[in-house]
Amino acid sequence: MVDAATEKADHDEEVALLIRGQYAWSQETFRQLFAEAQRNGEIRPERDPEALARFIINVIQGMRVTGKVNQRRQAFEDVVNTTMEALL
Repeated sequence: MVDAATEKADHDEEVALLIRGQYAWSQETFRQLFAEAQRNGEIRPERDPEALARFIINVIQGMRVTGKVNQRRQAFEDVVNTTMEALL
C-alpha cells in the first residue's frame, strides 16, 4: 500500500480511490478498537480514539518504509516501544 500511495496515487485516480478506501476502513477499525480499549480502561480516557487511529496507521506505514531501508530488529523494537508508550 505504501508503494501504491507514494508512486501511483498522484497519477492514477483509481489507485487513489482504492488507497483512500483502505485507509478509511483501517482508520475506522482502529478507532473502534481504541474506543473499546478506552472503555475497558486499557487506554487513558483523555486520548482521542480517532487521533490514535490516524497515528497508528502512520506508524505502521512508516515501519513498512523503515523495513525497506533498515532491517535491524532494534529499530523496530524502538518504534514499537515508543508507540506503546504513546498509546498507554
